[in-house]
Amino acid sequence: MPYSYRITKYDKVTSEGYLTSPPEEWTSFHEIDTPEKEKDYLEIENRSLNAIRTISECMNITQYKISELESHDSEEFFEGQEINTSNIENIARQILREKIWCKLISPNGEFHFGYDYYMYFLSNKCAPASISALSKNLTIQEYLSPYA
Repeated sequence: MPYSYRITKYDKVTSEGYLTSPPEEWTSFHEIDTPEKEKDYLEIENRSLNAIRTISECMNITQYKISELESHDSEEFFEGQEINTSNIENIARQILREKIWCKLISPNGEFHFGYDYYMYFLSNKCAPASISALSKNLTIQEYLSPYA
């Protein structure tokens, strides 16, 4: 898909142009060890879920198919399973919390999930301007998914 976007919580940029965070900031669900970090994590997770819902709606995506599923203990999901966007929250939370990994694919777009709380959206058409409105709460950049 010719259009690719990176979506992340990071908003600080190094002098070399890389997104970054302070060393003490969490980059994974497994680093949440205080109530303050948990509160921040849940806020960012909810922003990410909102981004998935908003982008799906803008791109007229009503369902995704699970692709390249990696799961160590989940019997809830399987390769090729179709997930309606109205039920996307459960699988997206499990991916963001690193319980499973997969791509969510559809003819109009795909979500890929990376290390350090990066998420990627790929599409065969340019994302509508309404997606850029999400950048008030998350950083969204044109960026090639390393999982494409």
